[in-house]
Amino acid sequence: MRTDFVEAATLEIYRFVPPALLPDNIGELHFDEFLALLARARYIEEVEEDIVARAISKVFSE
Repeated sequence: MRTDFVEAATLEIYRFVPPALLPDNIGELHFDEFLALLARARYIEEVEEDIVARAISKVFSE
């Protein structure tokens, strides 16, 4: 179970966190640092969703 979580979370991190903010090796992070990076990825995902939702709303309101 934990391996699945870590693998899925790592994919989320690589998808949403800009490369300049990534550490050299995610696999060497302490678990609390890993979770903080995952939280950052999820926050960036929410921001991107809001941007897309506003853009779609703007297009259809005109």
